[in-house]
Amino acid sequence: YIKIDLTLAENKIEPAIELISKILKFRPEDTMIRAQMAALDDKIDEMPVSIQTYQTLGDAFFKNNMFEKARQMFTKITEIDPQNPAVRLHLAQVYLKQGATSEAKKEYLNLAEESYAKGHLDIAFESAQKAIELKSVEAHYVSGLIYFKRQKFEEAITEFEKLLRFKVNH
Repeated sequence: YIKIDLTLAENKIEPAIELISKILKFRPEDTMIRAQMAALDDKIDEMPVSIQTYQTLGDAFFKNNMFEKARQMFTKITEIDPQNPAVRLHLAQVYLKQGATSEAKKEYLNLAEESYAKGHLDIAFESAQKAIELKSVEAHYVSGLIYFKRQKFEEAITEFEKLLRFKVNH
């Protein structure tokens, strides 16, 4: 607890996150650590608003299995820059770690659709495949479009047929 207080007093946020994470692993309901989490939140609120700051903090929280805090940081970035594909990918990964597969599936699908619209076919395809792994029917459409655009017509037909099995009137 003393080390956490010292690192927070010195504005060393990342080492404080690591120390807090270690205690939370063994004592998630510890009232003292909850108070230090509140102090950490206050320090974060005092920091200048920037994508880079939130990215660094989000990565630190994610690395230390503090997924709810990581989600909060990545959400702040999407509020500033909603079209940032890297952050959207991180957000989807956080949802997966939290067990929110439905949210992760939506994030991957949205990322696939937006990337396809911008012509970023590789990102779109990877995101569509991740959404398909999470049982997204709609992702087959995006995947089919990408195959079609790449002139892989047999694969495109297969993807569209998979979609039509569930969405007959698409």
